[in-house]
Amino acid sequence: MTTNSSYHVRPDAVRGVVGNIVGLLLQAYSTVLELERLTLSPTSFAKLGSPVASANIAMQGQVVGTMRTLLQLLQETNDLVHRSANDYDDADQAVAAALGGASTGSGAAPSAALAGYAINDSAGAAGEPGSVGNVLDYLGRAGLGELSARPLTEVTFRDARDFADWLDRSPANQERVGLLAVYSGSGRDVPGLVHPGDVVVVQPFVGDGGPVIGVAGANGQLYNHGAVGSAAEFGRVRVYRPMTDATSLW
Repeated sequence: MTTNSSYHVRPDAVRGVVGNIVGLLLQAYSTVLELERLTLSPTSFAKLGSPVASANIAMQGQVVGTMRTLLQLLQETNDLVHRSANDYDDADQAVAAALGGASTGSGAAPSAALAGYAINDSAGAAGEPGSVGNVLDYLGRAGLGELSARPLTEVTFRDARDFADWLDRSPANQERVGLLAVYSGSGRDVPGLVHPGDVVVVQPFVGDGGPVIGVAGANGQLYNHGAVGSAAEFGRVRVYRPMTDATSLW
């Protein structure tokens, strides 16, 4: 009796799954922040008495604590899965080198290249905060998704918000441009969550102009043929991370 079995891991696919988990973690993290803000003053229970007030505070503390513990556990599991993908990549490259062949690994992460293209293109430029075309060009040059082989010509976008809506509509759309949605919410929670190389779409506060899109550099500064502001300065923020880099909340 003979068997013909093989074991194959695609590190890029594993990292894609990890990125999806990161998106869920970020949403849960945002929920925890909102829950913490819902603390009621003990005076709100004046008519019911201090025992009820104490019980409410204790219950909320337990819920928040449990959710934070769960988030930490999921993050640690996520990190271990990502480490396994990296270890497989390293082993694959080592075997290929020993045999004198070429590695089947996925190559270097593109986030640094993406940020580099955006920053270099921004030197001495005034900025084009609403240009989706510039960002698509950066993505294609960084080798993300299918853009280098199949430019995105079958769909047009009215503005940056339209592009973000298109990304959010389908995982296939995100895969097409090599990005994963990892955060959607208030700009006040953005500091520390935006990584260099993230594509960020922001809707300013009412009266502050149209939607802005840019690639993040250091400290959340956004670039799109010039510096176009910081993600933390705006109202609603949507963050999209290169698929091979979407591995961690922080």
